Amino acid sequence: MNLQEKIREILVTKFEVPREKLRAEARLVEDFGLDSLDFIAMVVYAEKEIGTKLDRTGLKELRTLGDLEAAFERLAQSK
Repeated sequence: MNLQEKIREILVTKFEVPREKLRAEARLVEDFGLDSLDFIAMVVYAEKEIGTKLDRTGLKELRTLGDLEAAFERLAQSK
């Protein structure tokens, strides 16, 4: 399972986001209904699954699924 699939699977299994809503441009709060605690939980689940941690100072910039996936991709590539 690649990084994108892992993140999307977390959204489906932990937050009950329908698979048909999983688009890169989908907004994490508005389209998926994640509140601030859900968002932090999503990041923590992804960090555990992927094995790396995002910089907490940049989290407020992550507004879409594509933003979140790109942040983890950049981190993975920098290792």
